[in-house]
Amino acid sequence: MTMKKNSILCIFMLLIIFQVCPENVLAFSSMNVKVEIIKATKKSNIIDPQLKDLANEIAPVLNYTGFKLAKKSEQKLTFGQTSEILLSSKRILKLTFKGFEENQGRLLVEIMEKKKKVFHTILLLVDKGFVLIGGPLYEDGVLLLRVGAEFD
Repeated sequence: MTMKKNSILCIFMLLIIFQVCPENVLAFSSMNVKVEIIKATKKSNIIDPQLKDLANEIAPVLNYTGFKLAKKSEQKLTFGQTSEILLSSKRILKLTFKGFEENQGRLLVEIMEKKKKVFHTILLLVDKGFVLIGGPLYEDGVLLLRVGAEFD
């Protein structure tokens, strides 16, 4: 009789756990990665209309006055999958999805220059969030990388 009560109690506890745990914590299997490559300069006051909100936020901090969207990319990555984006004739941005950790997606970000790694970091991204990375010098300014993700 005690064994039966323990089994019923165990099943009851599992049902409570499944109802309390958010469904999406265990449901994510991939990440839709969005990358915007932004050219920031001090020699222009022109702001790309798509970047107006971002420019208003970061211009005073970064001391740049012009912002132009150079490239936009979006790709769905599954665990272990890598994507490459051409930054310039000499630089490639590599993104590798490393899986989920609690409610964050782990994304390895590397910049390769002539097949040599010049930048390497792992981003912990939240669903529908983004991170801004100050990138390499480019022409009369710098490249900024806005990396965001939506979990699937």
